[in-house]
Amino acid sequence: MGEVTGLIPSGEQVSRIAGLVAAGASVSAAIRAAGISGSCLARWQQLARRNGAPPAVLHLMAELDKARGIALAQAQVRSLRDKPADWLKTNRSSGKARRSMDQPGDELPWRGWRQWLDLVQALEAWPEARLAAARWVEGLDE
Repeated sequence: MGEVTGLIPSGEQVSRIAGLVAAGASVSAAIRAAGISGSCLARWQQLARRNGAPPAVLHLMAELDKARGIALAQAQVRSLRDKPADWLKTNRSSGKARRSMDQPGDELPWRGWRQWLDLVQALEAWPEARLAAARWVEGLDE
């Protein structure tokens, strides 16, 4: 890939970084694999917080957010599949938390449902994967 010479990430770098993070790599490991230094990423993050940031920098930050969400959803799925009792203990909300919630659907007995909603939204572009995830969740009651 080569070291980054400018302040703008290439499309190839964005794809590589996002793919690695979505697969579970840390952001630090992903940027190193794409030939980007930590200081360069820090500059991009500063640029992204300013008005008028280059579209490529904003695109990188958006892709990183999506990739982190995908990695989290995959970790949740693996955790629920491999250790359901531990997953339920960790993701169950307390009575106090349940009383403080005011949005519809918050009566569900576990905190992780928001991640599932995010996963369903993230899978919108892939109807087959979305349907498979829905079938899997339905099968949890059996």
